[in-house]
Amino acid sequence: MSESENNRRFHFTQITLFFAMACTMILGFGIRCVPLVFIIWVVLNLWKTEHSNWAIAVVVVFLSLMYFGVGRSVDVRLDTGDQRIVQWGIPVDYRPMYEPARSSLLKLKMENARIEWCWCAKQDSSNRPDRMMYNFYAAAAAWGDVNPEIARLVVRDIAFYMQTTHANRGLPDSFSMISFDVIDRTNGVVRIADGWQKNPQVLDYLTEKGFDLSIIKKVQ
Repeated sequence: MSESENNRRFHFTQITLFFAMACTMILGFGIRCVPLVFIIWVVLNLWKTEHSNWAIAVVVVFLSLMYFGVGRSVDVRLDTGDQRIVQWGIPVDYRPMYEPARSSLLKLKMENARIEWCWCAKQDSSNRPDRMMYNFYAAAAAWGDVNPEIARLVVRDIAFYMQTTHANRGLPDSFSMISFDVIDRTNGVVRIADGWQKNPQVLDYLTEKGFDLSIIKKVQ
């Protein structure tokens, strides 16, 4: 077998392995990792054609962009409010909902419910949608101690808001149930404020959702 044929086979094997890796990354981490796959392809080609200086320069520029937050985003788990930091679609850090709020939210899940993650709007110094969503879920968890059915309604609206807007605009329909008028954060403990059964915005929300108000009247 000639040397040129060996080289062709070697290059074909390299290309096959690269595309296998690329497909695995995209299928495993989603479309957001495409820029990373492209950069790897560029660097490998530059290195293969003996342009190692250019390959190193591309890597340095890419790492610099990553350092300044390019390609970084936050995913929110729709049932618990857990968050994961992803870089080009690949999870690199994890911020779970604090306890006991997380356990309270997990109790609200329907059996065999699928775990879903949703991309959150980009964070910056003045606006932190990821932090806002974390607080929304923490407040929703407080309803679990009061009435699980109400808590499910609140969480469902927050999840729908996350799916449809990515926390980029507006507020969830259940915002009136997790606002400062309803949530008491005294001493850092998140709980439903006393007298919520007579709070007009709570009653309006529950009525709109078709909730049986006679249930809460029994516990007043």
